[in-house]
Amino acid sequence: MMLKRIDTISYANAFRGISPVWKCGFAGCLFILSYAGAPPVQAAVFGWMTLWTLLYARVPGKLYWLVYGGSLLFFAASLPALLLEFGKNAGTGVPLSSGWIIGTAGPWTVYVTGESLSRTAGLFMRVSACLACLQFVLFTTPLLEILQVMKKIRMPQIVIELTLIMYRFIFLLADTAHAMRTAQRCRGGQNGFAGGLRDTALLIVHLFGRTMQRYRGLTYGLTSRGFTERIELAPYEAAPVPPRYKAEGVTGIFMLTAAQIWLKWRGFA
Repeated sequence: MMLKRIDTISYANAFRGISPVWKCGFAGCLFILSYAGAPPVQAAVFGWMTLWTLLYARVPGKLYWLVYGGSLLFFAASLPALLLEFGKNAGTGVPLSSGWIIGTAGPWTVYVTGESLSRTAGLFMRVSACLACLQFVLFTTPLLEILQVMKKIRMPQIVIELTLIMYRFIFLLADTAHAMRTAQRCRGGQNGFAGGLRDTALLIVHLFGRTMQRYRGLTYGLTSRGFTERIELAPYEAAPVPPRYKAEGVTGIFMLTAAQIWLKWRGFA
């Protein structure tokens, strides 16, 4: 399961011993710069954060690009709305003055304009840069440390507790689904296309009930350990940041900010 691999990598990367506050703050600054910056700055952030994650933190490249590609599926699903334009039939199939005809249906023409291509390319660059910042935190910082950072910045307690419970619930759901699927295959299920659809439907029907049984057991476990309607996290322990990474991070943010200001001043952003 990919979630377990990500969780394992977050505990076994080269940045494991570096301060989570610094890692989250570093990625947060670059995320803001990626969201508000010009495409050249976003491209630089994407390349730089990918370098930090793959080369410095030594995260497996195959897993990194797999998560990146899976996240881009949401962007791909929005491409028709971003690219395609509809209008009255404007010709006989030759390129429009501001775009190219894709097809016609009755009096309507579906076409792509240069403006929509430019808008989609800019959005793709922004999404990629923001994803690189998020994946840096995802692969280098365990969830419990992220929750400690959230608590340190005064995030509401209910948000922290819901995040922790939902994270645990995802593992319960995945383990239950895997066990039920394995049991089906051992009994000759998941055989053929029609059988696979039928058995998958049965799995989905019974999955929620089985998961809720395990979740109820988790609730009983919390109660038996003195749960008082407030989940306490382990105390935050400060960790060092190597001077090299601190200097490179500060210098890089300063240079990217300066580049963004220059592009804005020159009218490119």
